[in-house]
Amino acid sequence: MARYDVPDEAWALISTLLPPERNRVGGGRPYLEHRPVMNGIFWVLCSGAPWRDLPERYGNWKTIYNRFNRWSKSGVINSIFNKLLQILDENELIDWDAIALDGSNIRALKAAAGAKKNTLMNSRIMGLVALEVVLAPKSIWRQTARGCR
Repeated sequence: MARYDVPDEAWALISTLLPPERNRVGGGRPYLEHRPVMNGIFWVLCSGAPWRDLPERYGNWKTIYNRFNRWSKSGVINSIFNKLLQILDENELIDWDAIALDGSNIRALKAAAGAKKNTLMNSRIMGLVALEVVLAPKSIWRQTARGCR
């Protein structure tokens, strides 16, 4: 088993969440099984390498990328993530107090995009932005986690 390959115990958990494998009838390339595809996806995501650098033992990089893209758009990857997160939470392996996700968003100034700069106006706006950041409510993730339990 290679470094980023999915262990048998983890495969048993996520294999049921994947779409059914299909057999190609007639000509064309044979259908690549889901397990080497998932191993290839994890290799790219964990290593940070480009898709084209995927080792050949996982199959054609384009096949792995296309399946990852299709599964991401259809919600398969999200359901796998949520299932694994649920299992970790049920076994109390997640410290929700240490999680800090922040969904706040601050729009950049027009000057950041190359607009004419008005230093007096920009300093006022920056002061207001700084005030908003300081007064903004902190992450609601902790409150959401408590509500889910």
